Amino acid sequence: MSTKNVCYNGAQAQAQTNVNACHQQNSYSYQACVNRAQSHDDVKKCNPNPQYCSANPNYWNCDESYRQCFAACGGTVNVYKNE
Repeated sequence: MSTKNVCYNGAQAQAQTNVNACHQQNSYSYQACVNRAQSHDDVKKCNPNPQYCSANPNYWNCDESYRQCFAACGGTVNVYKNE
């Protein structure tokens, strides 16, 4: 469980890093648009948030590692597929 928690914390930190980088890129893109603008109307067309920035961590690798560890310790992992 502690390995899984460490992995989850890492995934959350990575998600925060990604969202920060996304917001920074949006800021750069907006500023570049404003700098290229020829008129006030052109500035109005610049979108300050052109890209959606998701803050959702990806826990898939953490869960997969946990399943492998669980199985190696004698547990059973059942796979259910939605069809």
